[in-house]
Amino acid sequence: MTVQKIRKISTFKLILALLAIIIIVVLLVLAYLFLTPKLINIGSTNMEPTLHKGSTVTFLPYAAFSYQPERWDVVLYQNKGGDNSIGRVVGMPQETIQLIDGELYIHDAIQPIPTELAQAGIRYRAADEFRTKKEGKIVTHKTGPDEYFILGDNTAASFDSRYLGPVPRESIISSVKKLY
Repeated sequence: MTVQKIRKISTFKLILALLAIIIIVVLLVLAYLFLTPKLINIGSTNMEPTLHKGSTVTFLPYAAFSYQPERWDVVLYQNKGGDNSIGRVVGMPQETIQLIDGELYIHDAIQPIPTELAQAGIRYRAADEFRTKKEGKIVTHKTGPDEYFILGDNTAASFDSRYLGPVPRESIISSVKKLY
């Protein structure tokens, strides 16, 4: 072999090795960004008593691609203002939701809340229960085919689907888990 051929082969091998290293680094960075849990510090009282202001929760960023929200999940979502919020899924796609005297109604039937929420004193109240009470006025919310109705557990301090409307599925980032 000539010296030129050896140099060409060496250069080619060097380029392949550098490409392999770049691909490995990119894959490691992507794995870190999407596969490691991220932490969020709760900055409001909207989820009390479940999550207190100052509590830390974790979520998995990649879950946005595979996670299917279920009723009563606590989720991280992007609200219509573009900010991230945390709330509880109470209404699923294609449902009619009403909040009457602290009770959650789905399609005109009471939807019992889980025992641990009831024992904590959580009651989901309509937005107008915090304003002047208008007798006989019942506000009905409807979700579309790919929308969810999300409330804060502390409805007196929560700016949620009662005010902003249903949350599209693509705005739900992940379920969250309380750490401390």
